[in-house]
Amino acid sequence: MGKQDQVNLTKSLAAANAFYFTYNSGKACLLPFLTLYFRQLGLSPTHTGIIICSKALVALAFTPLWSKCAHKFNKYKIVIIFSLFMMIASHLALMLIPPVNQKSVLMSCHHNDSQSWNMQTSKQSRLNSTSIPSTVFHSVSDKPATVAPSVGTNNTMSNNVSGIEISSNTQTDMHNDVHRELETETLPEDTNHEPSAYTEVVGLQANKKPWESSQKTTTSAATENILYQWLKEKDPDLFKVLGNKQFDPNLGNIVRRSSDIEDHDNYDITETLFTNQITNDVNKVFLIVLLVCIVGEALASPMEKLLDDTFFGYLDDVDNTEKYGQQKLWSLLGYVVWGATISIIIENSPCFLNFNISNYMIHFYGFAAMMGLAFLIVLFFPMQSTPSKEHGQNKLLKCVKLLCSDSFNIAYVTSMFLAGVINASKFSFLFWFLADMGSSDLPLGLSVSMSAVMQIPMLCLYPWFTKKITQAGVMTISLASMSIQYVYYSFLWTPWAVVPIEILSAFSIASLQLSALSHAESTSPPGLDRLLQHIFWTMYWQIGFSIGSIVSGVIYQTFSPQVLFRSASLLALFWALGFLIIMRYAPRSKRRMSYSRLLQKRDDLEDDIDDSDEDGGDVFSDDWLVNALKKDLD
Repeated sequence: MGKQDQVNLTKSLAAANAFYFTYNSGKACLLPFLTLYFRQLGLSPTHTGIIICSKALVALAFTPLWSKCAHKFNKYKIVIIFSLFMMIASHLALMLIPPVNQKSVLMSCHHNDSQSWNMQTSKQSRLNSTSIPSTVFHSVSDKPATVAPSVGTNNTMSNNVSGIEISSNTQTDMHNDVHRELETETLPEDTNHEPSAYTEVVGLQANKKPWESSQKTTTSAATENILYQWLKEKDPDLFKVLGNKQFDPNLGNIVRRSSDIEDHDNYDITETLFTNQITNDVNKVFLIVLLVCIVGEALASPMEKLLDDTFFGYLDDVDNTEKYGQQKLWSLLGYVVWGATISIIIENSPCFLNFNISNYMIHFYGFAAMMGLAFLIVLFFPMQSTPSKEHGQNKLLKCVKLLCSDSFNIAYVTSMFLAGVINASKFSFLFWFLADMGSSDLPLGLSVSMSAVMQIPMLCLYPWFTKKITQAGVMTISLASMSIQYVYYSFLWTPWAVVPIEILSAFSIASLQLSALSHAESTSPPGLDRLLQHIFWTMYWQIGFSIGSIVSGVIYQTFSPQVLFRSASLLALFWALGFLIIMRYAPRSKRRMSYSRLLQKRDDLEDDIDDSDEDGGDVFSDDWLVNALKKDLD
């Protein structure tokens, strides 16, 4: 019978590990990149921060409600399956939301668009190789360009604040005329072969691509002045015709003088209407995304907590709670494998899969595939047959009272809250910042995998670190590492530079969370350790993340990403110093002994007793059970 039980336990653990691997693989495919999708839809950083904040607050409100409902009706598996289904459905529903501007999707396709752009500019290499100043002729983009009016042409032109806007077809025709003109004419090295005024004045100003070097479109003011003087001296007739025009030495353009200001009235009206229309479209998309995320989070939020509770209850029933924690390893492995894999797939896929479907949708397809597999595995997930009684209001009040009664506990809770605030800026806007730098998908995915890889060894090395530098020392180092990591983000010079700094995730994420959860377990009264840990998680993932997301969005949009990450770095540094001072000088009350820890290995017990002596004297000297075990250890 015992052998049969062992086989069942092995299968149960295999099912649980397989679920956590596939589930977190699905999350790795999409969630780290989700804010980039909001960016493609046309939302601002402030909008994105509000959406992430709303998701966290909704989870905070609905998770306990669903947990009580599942306990009251004893329908844990049904609630878990339903929540997982709604999580999949709500995220896939985001695919159906149209972007504010389809060009934002086109601009995200770096490699294909860059190739076509380079092909287009290469056709005009002969223009740049002539003796005409290179600032006169520029590459023609697929967008309308601002040009000077040409003499003798009947092209229809519309006013623009910086010049005159023409269609791309007209640009092409004019550019061909210029090209034919240049085949027979050069600049005035030979005064007998002066170029025509039409050739000199028509300069096609390219719209700068975000990922192109600024040197390709930046013009020299000195060169423009030379051209301006040459035109005045060599072609006075044309200069007289263009008497109400003027070269802008900074833009390399022909701009309108004050005599044409009356034409700006019509433009201002058109611009106002256009701006209002764009604003309305953005607000509509924002409200739709916000509604989908709120509804989805309200229905999907209880799944992870219920899974964790039922899995722990199952192991407790079979007296194998020491197996609890292995799911963390498999969760990280899911991020390691699929964080990089999904980016490699996108990097080697065409920009558009079919019609107007961007290759970014591969993130959603990977998410759907892995979550669909997890949905099948969850049917075999080991769950407690008779779930334990939910923590009542009385136990919650006891935990809150315990946290508020000790300065050390307050320091750890504050650390988790501030860590959530700080890491929200990374989760929401680090990839946004890299995308603004012109990053492709591959550096982003590799950074996700690198972060997860570095957290895995810490799961095993954390006890050794706490033995060498104490639990408080580990927390201080974690906060300092977080400060270094974020100040490094503010000085990124290339998207690929983000990958090596993720080595510090071993401390800034893994050891920080382990330190806080271990402190909650070691200080909690019997039976309240998991509830106290849940409070720590709530302070990090929900309260801290909600505040950090909305504040980060405002700072990113109002100031800059550099200001955002440097502010986060300073906050982590100041709290690291404050935490160290509290641990060193603040008084603390005597800790209660958690007798559940006496069931653990003797090595762990010995470390706990030694730590207690260091932290505040022999606070357990009157406990007969501790003294008996201490003698046995000696």
